[in-house]
Amino acid sequence: MSYFKQVEQKLKKSSGVRILLLDSQNEKVKQAVQSIGILSNIKFFKLEDLIDIKNIKEEENNLARFIELTNGTFNYESTKKLFATNKTLFHSLVLLKEKRIDGIIGGLTSSFETFVDSLKSSLSYLNEDKIISFVSFAQNEEKHFFMSYTNEVKKNEVNLLSQVAVNLNEYKKEISDLGDLVLLNKDLNQSKLLEVIKNIDPSIKVQNQVRLNEALDTNQNW
Repeated sequence: MSYFKQVEQKLKKSSGVRILLLDSQNEKVKQAVQSIGILSNIKFFKLEDLIDIKNIKEEENNLARFIELTNGTFNYESTKKLFATNKTLFHSLVLLKEKRIDGIIGGLTSSFETFVDSLKSSLSYLNEDKIISFVSFAQNEEKHFFMSYTNEVKKNEVNLLSQVAVNLNEYKKEISDLGDLVLLNKDLNQSKLLEVIKNIDPSIKVQNQVRLNEALDTNQNW
């Protein structure tokens, strides 16, 4: 069975928003996902659920598909070198472009972000999809919904909280039963966040997810 047929079969069984989960072995990511899943119609998939990541032939096919999806902007040889060190990225972008998933959750490292940024002119569809990051606000673009539970948010708290609220409002329109917003970052200034969100959409409720916060207490710097 072809790669795309396998993906289609797995995803058509799902309902709601389909999210590719990176860093799926990280225990704290698992805890966060469980908390979100309870309160929403988001369905999570690991990359290995959707593709055979050990199959070299499928990787080659996916590489060729990526070049095709970007209208030939990248030639095979140059893209192959990038692909060798960014396999997760290429797989994820193809899944997004094919609308097999609706978004990505994961640890977007600085190198990942820099690489995505360098592709933006060719991958215009990135601006249309939801990339949900638990690690960084570096890709802080309109219509992207970011949630973070790192201390990075304190660097520019007010502006970031405003952006979160704007993006949440956009995202909420597409998820009718999102429910209460879960505060993943126990260090967020809740009063500021509440104030910003209420100014944009008074109907959004904010609650503290106690179980998750207790889990985060085990690693203050994560």
